[in-house]
Amino acid sequence: MIWRLLQGRDVTPKYVLNGCPKHGLHLLVMLAEGVCNAMPASIYNANTWLGTYKHNSFTHHWQEVERLFFLLSRLQQGEYCKGHFGWRQDVNDFLHWSRMAHVFIVRDLRDVAVSQAFHVLTGDNKLRHHPGKDMYRTIEDIDGFDGVLEAIITGIGPFPGISDLFDPYGPWLDEQWVHVIRFEEAIEDLESTAKGMLEYGMRQFTEGIWQDRFIVEGALFEKAIRDMAGIARQKEASPTFRHGVAGDWQVYFKDHHVKLFKEYDRSEWLIQLGYEQNTNWG
Repeated sequence: MIWRLLQGRDVTPKYVLNGCPKHGLHLLVMLAEGVCNAMPASIYNANTWLGTYKHNSFTHHWQEVERLFFLLSRLQQGEYCKGHFGWRQDVNDFLHWSRMAHVFIVRDLRDVAVSQAFHVLTGDNKLRHHPGKDMYRTIEDIDGFDGVLEAIITGIGPFPGISDLFDPYGPWLDEQWVHVIRFEEAIEDLESTAKGMLEYGMRQFTEGIWQDRFIVEGALFEKAIRDMAGIARQKEASPTFRHGVAGDWQVYFKDHHVKLFKEYDRSEWLIQLGYEQNTNWG
């Protein structure tokens, strides 16, 4: 445990690990596993993840938020839950007032597009589920991988394009209490990422409530950082991990993909997220 309560039991943070699909949520999970256990499955929720949207969060169709709040209320200290949570005022307020450590990961949307294209074409529809796989495979039969990547960028049927899909997640970036992690920086320096995530988790639970009753166990804190980074290096342990190379989009994007991405990135997320300074990339 990280803290020792002067009178009482040991505690650790309770994390809500959040990200738009294919942004690197697996990395947050492996970091958290260094100090927490996954929220166990129950009769209320057979899965180990939650989400605000139906169809494995590849759409903008909201789930029943009351059920989400009930399940999140069962999260205990020393546990984490993972999922895809779009911003909404009531969701933000519930997480904040519950003193949950909300960690939100972002990634270059061009790399996300490539990752999602591979995701929809994989034969595994259990761990790598997507409700539209048959449709994307039909596109592949006609136009190959390039056609699938186009559909991911522009959107097709009920599935928004990659930038539009991120739109309802973007407001989390404006919530000062949320801890934001950039995927590319995290894989470059896991120790620093783990330290920031752990310090935030401690602060979120203690600040203004229990601060005077806790002391930090320095040796345990350092060990926790090493454990978090060590587990995160075991990337092959993630069932949805492919290889997570930053800048992978440059291998797969053709000129027409670049043009389409610029056209459909209506919110200019690449600029807002700091991956480009203007629209003259490519």
